[in-house]
Amino acid sequence: ATAATAASAAWGETSPVARARTLTAIARTIEANVDAFAYDLTREEGKTLTEAQAEVRRAVQVFDFYAGAGHRMGGRILPSERSGFRIEDRRVPLGVVAAVTPWNFPFAIPAWKVAPALIAGNAVILKPASQTPMSAINFVRACESAGLPRGVINLVPGPGAELGFALATHPSIAAISFTGSTEVGRQLFQTASSVFKRVQAEMGGHNPLVILADALVDDAVAIAINGAFMSTGQKCTATRRIIVEERVYETFLERFTAATRDLRLGDPMDPATQIGPVISLSQLLLDEEAVARAKAQGATVVTGGSRLREGPFARGWFFSPTILTDVRPHDDIAQQEAFGPIVTVFSVNSLDAAIELANDVDFGLSASICTQGLESAERFIRASRSGVVAVNAATAGIEVQAPLHGAKRSGLGPPEQGDEAIEFFSDPKAVYIRYPGLA
Repeated sequence: ATAATAASAAWGETSPVARARTLTAIARTIEANVDAFAYDLTREEGKTLTEAQAEVRRAVQVFDFYAGAGHRMGGRILPSERSGFRIEDRRVPLGVVAAVTPWNFPFAIPAWKVAPALIAGNAVILKPASQTPMSAINFVRACESAGLPRGVINLVPGPGAELGFALATHPSIAAISFTGSTEVGRQLFQTASSVFKRVQAEMGGHNPLVILADALVDDAVAIAINGAFMSTGQKCTATRRIIVEERVYETFLERFTAATRDLRLGDPMDPATQIGPVISLSQLLLDEEAVARAKAQGATVVTGGSRLREGPFARGWFFSPTILTDVRPHDDIAQQEAFGPIVTVFSVNSLDAAIELANDVDFGLSASICTQGLESAERFIRASRSGVVAVNAATAGIEVQAPLHGAKRSGLGPPEQGDEAIEFFSDPKAVYIRYPGLA
């Protein structure tokens, strides 16, 4: 915090256009090291090398996007009702801000917190997840080697239980941006807001994919596979519940099951691998527990549902992609997020029933519908209680130019990404200027 405070004043006084040039340099530095950074990411997190490369490239896109904002940060001139007055609407940096980031996207999520904070003129303290330190080190080194002044970004590794709440109460830190579990986010929000800090929290999801009878079934299967199982299901925006209109339920389930069984699990460094291991033994045990509890409550395991131990899987934390049916809407697995390759499939008799079931959870991060009907799609968009809604696309797959904010227990405070992120990391300042000679 001392180093960040010392650096924040000079960085905040730098022109946004000059700050933009530094962000562009950071983007080019990351771009030049995509393969090396992705290799380290795969080694420590376990997602496939292809997915890791895509994640690092996403960080490039994020820095390029916010660099472009540097030329649009001049504020506004507003008319005054008083003669001889001019009103300026400016935005000013907060000073020092903190970012607490998770392990599942250890390169992209720091980028979409740090880049808007930097272009707004703040110094940043980054507290990464303990499981993925190398990605955080690579990220910060890229920022510094691209010319970011010393102290403007600061890496503080360590356990979240201690450091996260220390950052939330530190007197030099004006705001904190968090991504992680709902329970930790709630506690962090309460702690930080009680000492008048600005808080932004993107938390858990229990995201539905609705498939109507008029959907293209094979397209819906591909969308379901993408949303439920890519990145080993370790995404806040991953599909957790698939809600299918009964006229195509059996057809969809048959094809979805076959496609799931065809997925290639294995060494994430192998280009042929589609799904790698989960992050850790503790996460694997949580996945096993979630399936066991679902079975005890009456669920049927259509495929998967267990750890893989034989042959090449003996030395890693591999969990087979899992489809569950015969789940009731208020069973644990239907209400609580299992952060792994586990999805439940439900049958409903109408769009109205699908919407009701989709909304019948405490979370509201993302939702999706597969349909060829424009009216059905629009009804779902309007009725969905989620911050992100997709039509004929997976629940996962956000872009930096759009705001990301969850409803209900999925989000607290202002949204991330888009131009709204710059607003979170800056304060409005209304300036009234009087010209005596013009009165």
